[in-house]
Amino acid sequence: MRKSLWMAILLLTCGSPIIADSSALITLDMPSVSRMALERNLGIRIAEKDVQIARYQVREAESYKHGRAGLNGAYLHMNDDILTRSPAITFPPSVPLLGGLSFTPPAVKIAPQELIHATLEAGYPLYTGGKIEYAVSQAKSGVAAREALAEDAKSGAILDAERCYLGVLLAKHVVDVNQQALDSYKEHLNHARIAYDKGVVAQYDVIRAETAVKEQEKRLTEARNTLDLALAALRTSLDLDENTPLEIRGTLFEPTEPLTFEQARDLAMKNSQILSAIDAKLNAQRMAEKVEQSGHKPQVTAVARQELLTGNIAQTDPRWLIGIQASLELYDGGVRKARIEQHRSEIERTMVDRESAADQIELAIRNSFLELDSARSALELARKSEQLAEESLRLAMKRFEVGTGTSLEVLDANVSLAAARVGEYQCLYRLDLAYLQLHRYLNDISTVVLEVEK
Repeated sequence: MRKSLWMAILLLTCGSPIIADSSALITLDMPSVSRMALERNLGIRIAEKDVQIARYQVREAESYKHGRAGLNGAYLHMNDDILTRSPAITFPPSVPLLGGLSFTPPAVKIAPQELIHATLEAGYPLYTGGKIEYAVSQAKSGVAAREALAEDAKSGAILDAERCYLGVLLAKHVVDVNQQALDSYKEHLNHARIAYDKGVVAQYDVIRAETAVKEQEKRLTEARNTLDLALAALRTSLDLDENTPLEIRGTLFEPTEPLTFEQARDLAMKNSQILSAIDAKLNAQRMAEKVEQSGHKPQVTAVARQELLTGNIAQTDPRWLIGIQASLELYDGGVRKARIEQHRSEIERTMVDRESAADQIELAIRNSFLELDSARSALELARKSEQLAEESLRLAMKRFEVGTGTSLEVLDANVSLAAARVGEYQCLYRLDLAYLQLHRYLNDISTVVLEVEK
């Protein structure tokens, strides 16, 4: 009993999966976020399962080339034996003798009352009009479409995770700016108290500075809450436990895009996995149409059959047979024609879908370029505004220290400087996100995030 218990414990210990410790610190930068997105994103797992299903469909279609073999069994109980009876025979038929002699042959049993069949049957397609070959091509096109969609899902997952990562970087910068602003407010409060003790400023300036400190503490708390929400969104995008500690590395950056709009548009059209998936879908629909068309052609199959139990079968049933079976559909009421027209309509619709998808990709590329230009212009303005706010704060503090300025001027200058710094980081966030969105449609975002880190 004790030995069995120890064996059970050992099996449970060895057989249980190792669960990652959610308390272990995870360090994240742009490349590691991309890698984890590819490894843990649920949408990618679903897309990969779709590819696996499509590959099994190819195997199913190819299996029809190899024919079929199977066992069939049947037990039949009839109301009586099946007999054959011959008419009476008169002897001799032409010379009556005492009215003639008649003889009735005994009934011959053709089949017993209970029939038992165990049959091995096999069939091999000799000619199908291309139906099997077209079905295989259709299934392979389905694999190509699923693979393209899986690659697109990977790019989308990377972009979603990197968007959350950039959101965390922005939130961290905003927290830092608000912390610096709070330190500046506290420094100004100390100056105001010293100036009040010297009789240089009124008590109002001290109260105003104290109020500003409390307001800034509130803004800092809100910024930290925003950072917590951004971290929660990042954990969700990477399928991490909500309590997993994260160390965020990296910073917002100012990218450069060497491509022109026309070059980016042409490259996106060439590399688009969405368009590749639609093209594969078109080919699959064309093959489906040919499968239906092949139904108008003869279907020729080699057949063979062997009775395994011959003791309880009818005498008219063959013990074995081999031959060729052919069929040709002459009339189906227009069903096949309707199916062919349906496939053609689906092909036409998919072609419209492709044109629409190409337009959407071009629009997305144009939007990314416009957003890049807009964010760059806004970034230049934000940096100029930051320089102006820094100088305004310096002058306001000097005036306050010598008694020619007011506390309100210093506080307003602090607000302007914090807003300018936050604005600069927001412009960098917009710039980075537009850059990654552009390369998501160029289908090289996984390479770009590595280059950015370098």
